[in-house]
Order: sequence, then C-alpha cells, then structure tokens
Amino acid sequence: FNNVFPTQTYTQQNSRFSPTSRSNLRTAIQAPLPTTLIPNPPLWPINVAIDFGEENAVMDTAFINNTGLFTRPVNFKLYEEGTNANINFIINELPQSINGRIDVGESIDLVFRNRPNDFRYTLSWKILFNPPVDANGNELPTSQAVLPRAGDRFVLRTQKPFGERDEYVLKVSATKINDEADESLLDEITVVPNPYIAATITESRPFLSGRGERRIEIRKLPTTCRVRIFSASGVFLRELEPSKGVAVWDLKTMEGLEVSFGLYFFHVDAPGIGEKVGKFAIIN
Repeated sequence: FNNVFPTQTYTQQNSRFSPTSRSNLRTAIQAPLPTTLIPNPPLWPINVAIDFGEENAVMDTAFINNTGLFTRPVNFKLYEEGTNANINFIINELPQSINGRIDVGESIDLVFRNRPNDFRYTLSWKILFNPPVDANGNELPTSQAVLPRAGDRFVLRTQKPFGERDEYVLKVSATKINDEADESLLDEITVVPNPYIAATITESRPFLSGRGERRIEIRKLPTTCRVRIFSASGVFLRELEPSKGVAVWDLKTMEGLEVSFGLYFFHVDAPGIGEKVGKFAIIN
C-alpha cells in the first residue's frame, strides 16, 4: 500500500459544485496559513458537502470567528460525506452583504478543535467563492453571477491517509469439489478457439514453431471426466487427459497424424454428472 496525505493541489482539483448545481461562481481552495501558535497547520483529511437551501431558510449556524462564541444562521449546511456528521465552520461575509448566504467574494473556513479543551478552533480548509468568468476567462460583473440556490451542492474532497483505526481485511475461500454438481454444469463447457483457423494443413514444422503451438482447448470441464475426439463420420481419433478443468488437443490422432480441415465432435463423460457432446471446426 502507498499511503497518501492531503495536498492543496489535489483538493483544489477535486472540489467542485455538483453537475446539477446552477451556480456559476468559481471556487478556490486554500490550505490554512501558518501562525505563531500553529507554524505547521494540519491539512484536514475529510470530504465535506455543502447543501444550499432556499434564500431565507435556516439550515445551520455558522461561527463568525474562531472562538465559536458568536454565531449567525445560514441557509446552507456542512456535513461530512459518509457519516453525515455536522462540520463546524466560519462564514466570512462582506460588510455590505451580511445575510447568512454566500455572495460573490465571500468564503467559508472549516474549523475543528485540535484538543477538547482548546479555547479557539483550529482553522482548516478555506473555500472561496469568486466571481464567474466568460469563455475567454474574463471576469463577469456581479450582476451576472448566479449565487448558490436551493438544491445546489458543493463538495470538498481530500486525500485520506491510513489511520490507526483503519484496517484492511482480505478474505479468501478455499477451492473445493462441488459434490452436488448436476448435468447443467456440462452446459458451461466451451471450445477455444472455435473455429480453429489454420494457414494450411500442410504447414511445415519451422512455420509451426514460428506461429506457435497448434492446439485447441476444451475448457470448464468437471474435475473428473473422460474426453474423446471424433471425426464428423464418427471415427474415434484421440482421448484427452483433462487437467484443472482443461483438456488440450494438439490436432493429432492417437497415431500422431495431423488432422485435416473439417467438423469434429467431442464427447465428455463425467461420472455421477452426465455426458456432453459438442462440436467444433478446423477451417483454412
């Protein structure tokens, strides 16, 4: 296993509004900045969804600073994907648009308590909602911005490293003989390839060694069975010895003579299960 850790690049590239969302705001993700108290701020490995409601709906309560002492009702809700656990956050609104909604130029900070007794919350990912742009990348005026509305969803995705509570379980089942196999098992028997295509039945040995071994496989055979090959006229040609459910025929008779083009039959006799007759062809 290769362990992975959150990065700003991955989080930026994989965080976005859902395809059904109507808002055209551009979003950007920023990692927390170092401070004197926290010179190496952690990157929170978490996936967070933001669901937006009606304009005047109250869906959650946001902090307005990292003490958590002052709050403001908002028309959206943050929760962890998978667990649906509520996520604490700070809303950063502009002075001219303090309304509990996301407007152009505003942002959200995800926060958590690093230790249960901490007075202040620790800042984590910042989600910025920037003005939309046109097809040429030019910023559009605020009047053309489509703000998040009911039904819109934004998802922040990070890479998650293995933790001390993670465990990987590999379960395997031992192979066993199916003593209850019935005759329907024989319907799964196949011939590969079928038809077998040869350049010419008089291929010389040097040519054969170059194109590979001439062989036909009869697959998905019962563990114990007898496989015999017959010509179209019913002449017995060869008996094959299956191994691990596969019988291989090198296109030779029991006398070591190579067979010609035509139609052939195989007969499988599986004691306690039944018999199966099938056909295959060798063509030029």
